[in-house]
Amino acid sequence: PKQARGGNSYFTDGAIRFAYKNLDQIREILPELTETRAAQCDLGSYTEENYLETLISLSQGKIDRDLARTLVSSSYQTIQWMHQQGVKFALLDRNQAFKSKGRYHFWGGLVVKAVGRGVGSIESLFARAVDLGIEVWYETRAIGLIKNTQGQISGIKIKRGQKTLTLETAAVILASGGFELPWDGEISSGKRLLRGRSWSGVDKISKVEVSLDNGRNWQLARLRQPNLSQAWVRWDLEWNARPGHYQLLARATDSQGNRQPDLVPFNQKGYLY
Repeated sequence: PKQARGGNSYFTDGAIRFAYKNLDQIREILPELTETRAAQCDLGSYTEENYLETLISLSQGKIDRDLARTLVSSSYQTIQWMHQQGVKFALLDRNQAFKSKGRYHFWGGLVVKAVGRGVGSIESLFARAVDLGIEVWYETRAIGLIKNTQGQISGIKIKRGQKTLTLETAAVILASGGFELPWDGEISSGKRLLRGRSWSGVDKISKVEVSLDNGRNWQLARLRQPNLSQAWVRWDLEWNARPGHYQLLARATDSQGNRQPDLVPFNQKGYLY
């Protein structure tokens, strides 16, 4: 639905990590930064090497290095693009800087955030999409990919209301969470490995339960490492799938006993689960 657009980004603080060399690069995306204010700040630098080291450390060396380098090398161009699309930024001096001898010293590689936090960045980008005449279809579900004779993805099959449509596209970008399967996904019968990811904003995940029959029965999934506090953890479950229709559910419980609820009303205080 339209009111849930933006996903998890809508609920973030709006801080964005990117590599930068010096104050001049920060001023490109903060044109309102005055000489007086700039003189009060020690922004230092956060190089691509610093950023890559952060990703490797947080993932305990398990990150895909090629993907990480792509993210890092494109990070400053991305923040520039967001600025060009109308997203406004401000210094993150309240929780990413300390004051000493009259100057603000920034740390941790985070120096700016979107004005209006995650809400502000999402609303700015959607407003820009409207200005460019980009049409957004809400409550529209992707149900399949279309391939050409060479095996390349050339389109997508969607369900919009009661209609099933096939769209030819130059590119298809997929984003998903929970189960690593699309809604209304189809798999062949036989031995399969169901995989997903779960997260808690309080502590690490202690268990994930999976139901293959719409919540009537539950079984424990296998948690994969690393399983860190306040971080996504991978899990999987072996399933001997027989032909038929199934409604799969997953629920996570963290180490403090907080269990993912079955239903949560829409709210603007945090994640929807």
